Amino acid sequence: MYGGSDKEDSVVKKLSKSIFLYIFLYSVIYFLSQFILNCFGFVYLQWFQYVSFIFIGLGIMAGTFQWIVTGYKTDRYRIKAGILLLVIEIVIALGIFVIFGTFNNRESIVTKNGVTMVEEKPNFSFTNWSNYYDYQNIFVRKNVLRIHEEYGESSRERVLTDYYDENGTLIESVN
Repeated sequence: MYGGSDKEDSVVKKLSKSIFLYIFLYSVIYFLSQFILNCFGFVYLQWFQYVSFIFIGLGIMAGTFQWIVTGYKTDRYRIKAGILLLVIEIVIALGIFVIFGTFNNRESIVTKNGVTMVEEKPNFSFTNWSNYYDYQNIFVRKNVLRIHEEYGESSRERVLTDYYDENGTLIESVN
């Protein structure tokens, strides 16, 4: 049988019930897998990145709420500090949400020249361009640019199209 003390068992029980622990583990797995994918020339699609960031943010807020609730009957200072922390987390999350929604590029899955690709366009910009990357699956795309298109003032007339090979080297530029 396990020879630990009751105090050690209590700490292990508290940790196993902590939302912070599970969010920390998910964050480590997510960022480690993102690093490994990047080493092999892949990147997560935007929708999966957004879902992961929302999950991590909500988990941090839920962990803070859990921390407040567990101290409800024991420490009034902890409750006040926790509520202030929760409000700050919500304000920061809303600010990040607005910034990402406004300035981040959009991705969509399209068929280009008979091949399924991921199209990236500026969300909020004074430039008109599209980048195309190789589509792998619903979670991952290649990180090497394959086609770059620039448009004129009316975003319907194509001004320039650059084609790249699988290593990202320019093959052809068409005006």
